[in-house]
Amino acid sequence: ETQATAVARLKQYAASWPDRLRLGDGVALLGAGSRTGKSHLACALARTIATLYDMRVEDRALAYLNASIFLNSWRNFYARPAQATDFEEHGKIYRGLMDAEHRAFNAKLLILDELGEASGTEFTGGKLYSLVEYRVSQLLPIVVTSNLGWSDLARRYGADGARIVG
Repeated sequence: ETQATAVARLKQYAASWPDRLRLGDGVALLGAGSRTGKSHLACALARTIATLYDMRVEDRALAYLNASIFLNSWRNFYARPAQATDFEEHGKIYRGLMDAEHRAFNAKLLILDELGEASGTEFTGGKLYSLVEYRVSQLLPIVVTSNLGWSDLARRYGADGARIVG
């Protein structure tokens, strides 16, 4: 679809936000290559919803999560065990990751940006599945951006991939 079509669709989504929230309806901006404005559109949608319905990031009603950075951060955290000399720093990193994860799980609207950029491992697939499954079960909308289409995302994350995009 053209960017003008996507903008019109997102404006309609924002205008119907109370219904979207009640139903747990999300939206996906997929494919079309990189640097086409998907992330910008997703953030503009969040800003529009926040303005129209008096939602604030400080209230944790909105959350932005770059999937690649988030998943790679978790993977790197577990790949490097805490040494006795850096235990306090390791704890700070863990608490920061847990805080970001908590916001992603519980915000009324989650922007899950760059899905598919993180390498597809059992760990990343499992983390994504837990997040998506929880939000779907709680009827919490997700706005997904990715350079990949649904079938490519399903392949990227292996056994959990089909469940993530299904």
